[in-house]
Amino acid sequence: MDKVKAVIVAIEEYQFSDGHNRINQVDYAKNDALAFKKLLIEELKVDEEDIIIRLDGDATKSWLENELSYEIRNIEDDEKFIFYYAGHGFFQDGTNKLTAWDSHPSNLQGTTVSLKEVLLDPIEEAHCKQSLIFIDACARELPEIIKTRDLISTMNKDEFEEFIKVTSYRAIFSSCSPGQKSYPSSILNHGIWTWHLIEALSGRAERAIVRDNYITDASLRDYLKHEIPKYIRKNKDIRGKQIPYAMISSPGTFEIRRLPEEEEAEGFPKLELQYTEAYLRKIETENISDLNGFNKKKGHFIPQNLNTYADNFVKNLIDDDIREELKEIYDSAKRILKLKRRDIDKSSGDGGGTVETEFFRYYLDVEQNPDDCTEALITRRLIIRAKISELPEDFDDIFPINIDEIVIPVAGSLDFDDLVDAFENLEESMGGNLEEDDDSGIIEFVTQNKQIYLTIQTFEKKLIIHPRGSMGCLDLIEKANLGIKQITGSERKFLR
Repeated sequence: MDKVKAVIVAIEEYQFSDGHNRINQVDYAKNDALAFKKLLIEELKVDEEDIIIRLDGDATKSWLENELSYEIRNIEDDEKFIFYYAGHGFFQDGTNKLTAWDSHPSNLQGTTVSLKEVLLDPIEEAHCKQSLIFIDACARELPEIIKTRDLISTMNKDEFEEFIKVTSYRAIFSSCSPGQKSYPSSILNHGIWTWHLIEALSGRAERAIVRDNYITDASLRDYLKHEIPKYIRKNKDIRGKQIPYAMISSPGTFEIRRLPEEEEAEGFPKLELQYTEAYLRKIETENISDLNGFNKKKGHFIPQNLNTYADNFVKNLIDDDIREELKEIYDSAKRILKLKRRDIDKSSGDGGGTVETEFFRYYLDVEQNPDDCTEALITRRLIIRAKISELPEDFDDIFPINIDEIVIPVAGSLDFDDLVDAFENLEESMGGNLEEDDDSGIIEFVTQNKQIYLTIQTFEKKLIIHPRGSMGCLDLIEKANLGIKQITGSERKFLR
């Protein structure tokens, strides 16, 4: 493991926080700093003695100007340096500034520190060849003298580019792009960017992982850039945008973290999951009498048995709805994926239809429900043909109805008794609820927190994963990967 030296600075409560002309607090900055320290120790295996943390009153202007520079200049050439900052930042008089605990709102020029002088220049002068800088610089409602609230709100890119172009392994990750703001969340009790940063570096964010167990500069950058705007759009009632920003200097993509190899869950039979054959699915039933095309005045009646005539009757009743749904998907796919007509194949008829592009195949099938002759059985299937990283962040908006489960075929033989034994052990060790039926060959397991529902159909050789709640297909895939890992210890392979 590389030797790491780390410095964490977070200022939530400022010395001059009272009165009309004041520096307001930075919500959850200390939570962010302590969580980042925990990440370094528990996940990145950094020795606690090699971590310097300065919170609020310990992060004075004098300390930042003198002690921080001293610590950086004493880094050995075989050590990696990690710096994390949460607090107010801004651009003034030609340079990027960080506030200190004792910065004064009436004299910001004289009481703040230059990022270049206290951090960037010392790193250039130090012998370390690897450095990672993470800056979540939030400044809600700073005085008018600072017209924007973030370190890079009016960012001087030249300053950063000059710094990183002369090194081979350095990166700066910032919480937002020029002219934007960085937001906290009362739900997460953290800054939104820092929370996602920690999720990624801890290995809990599947989309930040490449090649099954690597987090790289590029994968972290792309994950943050995708997830932060998505989270804000779904959870924050604000008009502003927050798109994370990164500047990376390296001859090529470099490894930030290699996750430990996954271990097979103890005692769990090896399942040969056929990830390349997996698909997303939604199955629902509807009373035939409730279908839009059903009309008693036209002599329609509810079928009393299963037969070809009744099946065709059901298909005809829902034909217009099928065409409308497929047309909506076609139009959305053109707009969101920026496709032309010749790039999309759409067809419908005989109680079903498809939409096919280079990114996905969508199937819709309707028939009389074999288990209840008075119902229509509606099946939607979505096969994603691209990697998650190749899909736009609004990919889910293509589909008007959320798909709610993932089906993964299983190769080889499935021994019902062995699987039940394994799930019983799982139930004892981690909680949850198991139901099994040897007549149907079906095993159902619900995790203790009721977030993941799993079904193994041993006769049909399928594993079905059904996360709790309504969500888009990208979130569904992420939840499914977590479910697979939880019960089998399998490596992350699905739609990587």
